[in-house]
Amino acid sequence: MLKEEILKKSRDENFDEAKESYSMQGLKTGFNLMSLVFVLIYVSCAIRGKDVVWREAILGMYLIFVSSQGYTLYRFNRQKFYLFQFLVALMPAVILILATLYWIWLK
Repeated sequence: MLKEEILKKSRDENFDEAKESYSMQGLKTGFNLMSLVFVLIYVSCAIRGKDVVWREAILGMYLIFVSSQGYTLYRFNRQKFYLFQFLVALMPAVILILATLYWIWLK
């Protein structure tokens, strides 16, 4: 192929590997930082003797974050693993959040 044909094909694909790489790096960094914040808050609540309701609420929020990351990566890569991550994290998250709301508002 000629150089011009390769460049034209690359432009037609409308795909930028640098953007993809930075997006994936941002997702990984965000996930690691959110995990660190979750561990700090969850352990702090356990040490300080906070109610289980608040710890489970924090766990529910973290699972929502994990499921949203799985959904984003599934839409980005179309790999079944990320769809599985989305569904497996979403189910207990919804249960925990509904249970937390029940304990906050109805108990």
